[in-house]
Amino acid sequence: IAELTAVLETYSADGDTYNIAHASDKLGVTLGLAGRLAEGATALEQARQRWTKLGNMHRLIETLINLGNIYYLQGDNENSEAVARQGLEKARALGAVRSETYLLASFGDIKRQAGEYAAALELYNSCLEQSWSLDDAYIRIYVTDAIAATYQLMGDLQSGESWSARATAEAESRGGAVEIGICLITAGLFKRQQGELKDAAALLVQAI
Repeated sequence: IAELTAVLETYSADGDTYNIAHASDKLGVTLGLAGRLAEGATALEQARQRWTKLGNMHRLIETLINLGNIYYLQGDNENSEAVARQGLEKARALGAVRSETYLLASFGDIKRQAGEYAAALELYNSCLEQSWSLDDAYIRIYVTDAIAATYQLMGDLQSGESWSARATAEAESRGGAVEIGICLITAGLFKRQQGELKDAAALLVQAI
């Protein structure tokens, strides 16, 4: 954060719009990872304004994905959905399939958080279908696990555990620590819901 802030100050002094936008985007993501969500959103909004001014749609879409995620983590579904919708329109116009897939996942998360489980599942399945055309294990594992978590919230434990096992197998086969950790959290929540608290705790500790 300190280095990116210094870099941003240097580019700002030079009036270098492209690199101001680029540094603002990276700073916003890093602030978000550090849990400083409000600051992250501010930096990403600055990047959004500059990419729009430059007319750089590819970079703008990436920033919109990041910004939508920050708003989602803040519980701001209204802004998260508005940003994701803008990103999805631009991604489809450019034929940017990878970005479109990530944005569909974001929409699924928003609908799930709002309790619109059927809509969430529809979006996740669309996302999963598109993910097979990408060499991107992360999004496929993430969405498969998200489907499992949605079924859990619906009270359909049998379907949820089946999807959770599928996500875990994919994570162990092709994923890294992040992907496996995501799947372990969901598996732990299933154990907790079934009253198997010792196993749930073990899985969640392993996830951490």
